[in-house]
Amino acid sequence: MQVEAVYRNGQLQFVTPLKIRQDSLRVMVTIPDEAVELNSIHRGIPSEVVEGAREMLARMEAIRKAPMPPDEALPEMTDKQRERIEAMELRDEMILSGSDRKRRSLLVSKTQPNKRFF
Repeated sequence: MQVEAVYRNGQLQFVTPLKIRQDSLRVMVTIPDEAVELNSIHRGIPSEVVEGAREMLARMEAIRKAPMPPDEALPEMTDKQRERIEAMELRDEMILSGSDRKRRSLLVSKTQPNKRFF
């Protein structure tokens, strides 16, 4: 349920009176960024660390929002990259077919006949 409240002097006051059944209740409050003094959130953390974190967050956000390059602009895949992709596809095929578990149990039984892992 969403209800509107006003923060005054350390207390939340509901705009519409509301009777809550419990004495204690955990709630989620959304506060506009410009309404919060950042120093109160980052007490004890050096300002250069806070600033570095802000810069890193901004870089990550820029990367997340950056458009993908067109396929023509991408470099050619190396042989190692192709090999890894093929290995991942093979692994997925094996998992989907269920034969991976059988192969692993056979391998274990041949290398360690007295131990059973599956």
